Amino acid sequence: MENDEDLKAFDACADETTGQSGTAGQGAKPHVFSERHNQRMKEIFKIAARAEKRRKRRRIVKRAVAGLAACICVSTCMVFSSSAFRIPVMNFFTDVKEKYSELVVDKGTKTYVTKNFQEYEPRYVPKGFNVAEVVENKSDFRISYIADNGQWYDFCCYEEPYNTQIDTEDLRKKDIEIDGVKGTFCDKGVYSQVVIYHNSHQFIVLGNIPVNEYREIIKSIKNWES
Repeated sequence: MENDEDLKAFDACADETTGQSGTAGQGAKPHVFSERHNQRMKEIFKIAARAEKRRKRRRIVKRAVAGLAACICVSTCMVFSSSAFRIPVMNFFTDVKEKYSELVVDKGTKTYVTKNFQEYEPRYVPKGFNVAEVVENKSDFRISYIADNGQWYDFCCYEEPYNTQIDTEDLRKKDIEIDGVKGTFCDKGVYSQVVIYHNSHQFIVLGNIPVNEYREIIKSIKNWES
């Protein structure tokens, strides 16, 4: 507004007797503001009114939120201070934990086998399978894998020949060859196993997975090609 021409003209209309700006002297003609100036002043007043409404609205909202938060805190403290309400709530969560808790397997493919057997670990793990258990002894180890769909298999490695026992009823047995290494495949129907000797070690894969997965697992043994 400092550059408004109408305001400058109004200030210029001074009293010649007193010399005070903004007061019309005797015989001086009062300044008439233009329509454009009046319209600008109306807009400025509207902006100021809207800003004031927004400030009032923010203050009201803040007060309402603060009051609601205080009511919730007081109500919560009063409710949980009553044993008649607190005990049933605690019993409910305790029952849920006891009834619906389940054993969660640490999903992943890391086996944590010691360096004594790391070169005999399989690098291939079928999609969807995770390590469930690792048992390591002085001259052998076993890694158990499971999947969410109910499939499972064990990978076993023995430094000395190990005699595995399997029910021969309805057993189908045949010789197989994996990358030139001969082995035995036994199919029991509900599960099957592959037994193979390589690099003075005996490897056994036992489970309910497809035959081609047995081959991929055995071929992925770290020192298979050595």
